[in-house]
Amino acid sequence: MSTARYKDFVRLPVGIRHTPEIEQLFDERFGTETDLDLYKKLSMDKTICISPIYTSPPLEVFPLWPDPDRFVFDAMTEAVERASK
Repeated sequence: MSTARYKDFVRLPVGIRHTPEIEQLFDERFGTETDLDLYKKLSMDKTICISPIYTSPPLEVFPLWPDPDRFVFDAMTEAVERASK
């Protein structure tokens, strides 16, 4: 979260790519249930991708860009807060 807030930071967010079998081994070894749990257990900052949820009408109706009021941003805020704990 420090990078998003333009603050000094001491480590960079990283990513781990692995197969479902390796994820299961990680979960068993570290007692985790989700990717985020694993990153927290390993004291790593996870890069997360979030986007607002769009509510109708279909995007084809708009000539350039849809009305921002048709996006639900609460889910994004919740995802960021959950990831930053």
